[in-house]
Amino acid sequence: MHKLKLKLYKEQFRQLVLFIPDPGHLSKRDTVNKPLEEILLLEWRGKLTRLQILTWHQREHNRQYTLSLPLSVAVALWRDLQNYALTDELQLLADELDHELIDAGLRN
Repeated sequence: MHKLKLKLYKEQFRQLVLFIPDPGHLSKRDTVNKPLEEILLLEWRGKLTRLQILTWHQREHNRQYTLSLPLSVAVALWRDLQNYALTDELQLLADELDHELIDAGLRN
């Protein structure tokens, strides 16, 4: 499986986690009519453990850290981010994602 590596600040990661709802709080009925891209995002979000989220939150230094996303999730996230007015942190994440997708040859 191909992965895309993003350089994110911890606040960008926090905004990403808040942007994608926790699938543990959704019923099966809520996901039935969702597009495949949203289901991919929910599946990825569901694989994040509380410890992973807490580790990102407790990082002491305000520097960029690497987050590896499966390519399918990265493309789905990029498409989903295009539909919303974004916070500054999410806009920076969208720009980084756009740049990495162009480098991977998946966008012009």
